[in-house]
Amino acid sequence: MYMVCMPCSIAIIIIGYVYPVKKKLGGIMAFPDKLRQLRKANNLTQAALATNINTNVRTIRHYEAGTSAPSMAALAKIATYFKIDANYLLDLSDDPSPPEPAASMPTGRSDRE
Repeated sequence: MYMVCMPCSIAIIIIGYVYPVKKKLGGIMAFPDKLRQLRKANNLTQAALATNINTNVRTIRHYEAGTSAPSMAALAKIATYFKIDANYLLDLSDDPSPPEPAASMPTGRSDRE
């Protein structure tokens, strides 16, 4: 369990669920607003988005209203679908670009073995 608290945005993550607080200050958007903006920018209806991330329209409606929060798995599906960083959705980053792939870790084995 951990909590992220920023002056203009709060997201609480407890046991795999993200609970964004519906709050907008100084141009900073909360999750519901960012989701709605992304959906509209991609000319998607709530029904089309729901179909694309394998959920129902009611769920998308609740996400955008701020009355329900996505699980970590749902957040990952949304970020993957829109090809953005999940941290952007949670307002932990201003950059929507997806993160760089992790470099492969050395195995510690020598090529001479």
